Amino acid sequence: MTSSARPSSTGRSRRRSVPSAPTSRSSATSCPARRPCSPSTLTSSSAAGSPTSRPTASAPATRSRPSASAATSHRPPARGPTSPTRSPSTPSSGRSPRPAPCSGAPEAAARLVATQRKELTTLSPATTKTSALWYSSGVDSPYVGAGIGAPQMIMDAAGLTNVFASVKDTWTSVGWESVVAADPSVIVLVDATWNTAESKIKTLEANPATKNLSAVKNKRYITLPFASTEAGIRNVEAAATTIDQLADLNSLSK
Repeated sequence: MTSSARPSSTGRSRRRSVPSAPTSRSSATSCPARRPCSPSTLTSSSAAGSPTSRPTASAPATRSRPSASAATSHRPPARGPTSPTRSPSTPSSGRSPRPAPCSGAPEAAARLVATQRKELTTLSPATTKTSALWYSSGVDSPYVGAGIGAPQMIMDAAGLTNVFASVKDTWTSVGWESVVAADPSVIVLVDATWNTAESKIKTLEANPATKNLSAVKNKRYITLPFASTEAGIRNVEAAATTIDQLADLNSLSK
C-alpha cells in the first residue's frame, strides 16, 4: 500500500491509502486458475485503484527467430545421392555404344556380289523345257517353292520351269491334287536333318496320289542341302549343282 497526502480544510495533511498494483497470484487482481488473462479482466480488477495508474498487461516475451536467409547461410550445402561414374562413351540409357562399322566391309560386300554375278554368267542352264516341283516339306499337304523366293531364282538359273511359279510367294502349301495335275518332269528335294530327302521319296512313293507321277516312277530327283536353298551366298552353288544333277538324269533317260 502507498499513501498520498491531500491537504485538508484544517491545514493538516491527511494521508489516504491507495491500493497498490497486484504483485502475486493470491491478490484480488490475479487471473483465475488455468484461465488466460484478458485485457478486460485486468481493467476491471484495477478499477478500485488510482485512476491515474492503471496496470497494463505486458506482452509475453518472445524469442527472436533467425530469418530463413540467416538460417540457411550457416547450413552446409545439401548433398544429393552420388551419381555413378559414367565414361563419356557410355550413353545415358546404360546400353553399350554401337560399334563402328568395320573398315572395308562395303568394299568386301561389293566384291562378293560382283564375283557371284560373274559365276552366274558361267553357268549353262538347261535348254530344253523341264517342269519341276520344289518339294520342301510336308506329308498331308506339301510345302513347295513358289514364284518370288530363293527356290524360283535357283530354278531360273538352272533352266527349270517351276510348276507353281504363278503363286506370288516364297513358299506355299498346296494340295497333292495340284501336284498330280502339274505332273512335273523332275522333283527338287530339300535335304534337311529334320526332314531328309530320303523321307520325302518314301512319302511320294507310298502316296497313292503321287506314286504314279512321271518323276516318281522314273526316280528323277534332284537333291539340294537345306543351307543352299535359303537366300544367301550359296544360291549360285545350288544352281550349279541343280544343272549338273539334271544333266545326269537326262543322260540316264537316253
